Amino acid sequence: MASRILASGMLLRRRFLALAPAFSTSLLSCASPGSQRRGPVQTGEPPRHAELIVHGRIYLGGPGGHQHGGSFANARNARDVGEARFVEALAIADGAVLACGTREQLASLRGPDTRVFDWRDATVLPGLVDAHAHLLGLGRGADMVDLRGASSIAEVVERLRARAADQAEGWLLGRSWDQNLWGGAMPTTAELDAAFPDRPVWLLRVDGHAGWGNSKLLELAGITAETANPEGGEILRDTAGAATGVLIDAAMDRVPEPEAGPGEVERWLAQAAREAARVGLTGVHEMGYGAAAHAAFEGLAAAGELAVRVHGYAAESWFLAGHDGLGPSPRAPAATYTLVGVKAYADGALGSRGAALLADYSDRAGHRGAL
Repeated sequence: MASRILASGMLLRRRFLALAPAFSTSLLSCASPGSQRRGPVQTGEPPRHAELIVHGRIYLGGPGGHQHGGSFANARNARDVGEARFVEALAIADGAVLACGTREQLASLRGPDTRVFDWRDATVLPGLVDAHAHLLGLGRGADMVDLRGASSIAEVVERLRARAADQAEGWLLGRSWDQNLWGGAMPTTAELDAAFPDRPVWLLRVDGHAGWGNSKLLELAGITAETANPEGGEILRDTAGAATGVLIDAAMDRVPEPEAGPGEVERWLAQAAREAARVGLTGVHEMGYGAAAHAAFEGLAAAGELAVRVHGYAAESWFLAGHDGLGPSPRAPAATYTLVGVKAYADGALGSRGAALLADYSDRAGHRGAL
């Protein structure tokens, strides 16, 4: 059970421990303002033995914090450190926080089967949750050419050539290029065509809101000078109106990327969830995915192989297509995967010049993004 409750890692070079989200809400109600009870502050009745007791520097929040069944900012037995409040012991039973206080106060909750984690001076936090995550992209990205930090188009091509030496045919896929690292000008098909004239190349920008492809890619996507910009997207063009190879937001939907098999999607998600847990996250809000990822999440959760708790938001396209008749999943405290909503777009991102502005972009006269 401990592995489901706690995730350890490094944060700013200081030791920390994160309580899983299942316990975050009940941690906020660890306090009972006005209670005259001696001993530990209790939130469950009647008192019982804890399944787990954690010792450490346990963070309860600070003045003016969230309220849930009582103000944790006023927790008795809490020690002030600047604006924050800490206790040194926390007891958990039946999937909820049972009590918090000093080590001595919680000693009476220790039974023959109670597990005790003594983290000494490690800071213990409510579950660290990434409110906008892309586990699917993180996992898939491990199989793509990593273009982060490439300071020139020549370096991008060099990295692609290295992959092509081991992958003689098929699509060349990459991610995380950033034109700002080579002066700000958007790339074109020309550089990719010179190196890869006969196989499709498709490279996602660092923000995921734009993609760069070669002429073979545009051919497969059916994009010509006559192709109109889709609503919510743009096909970048030269002065003659020909597509230059960069597609923004909704225009990326035209690219017929090879479909991943169920096994691949499940592997990507499992791998990404483990990486998220490794760096200290206990939960994520996964944004913008479809039926294949939903099925993979359900399978991993049922098998107990999802390393972090996932609250999912369906892709707008999947939702508009009927999302297979699914509605929001029941929210159970022990569930590691729940479909809770839909991700919708209002505009794009600044880096790819798709974010809607009230005035022209400074480097592109007459352009104010896309809605």
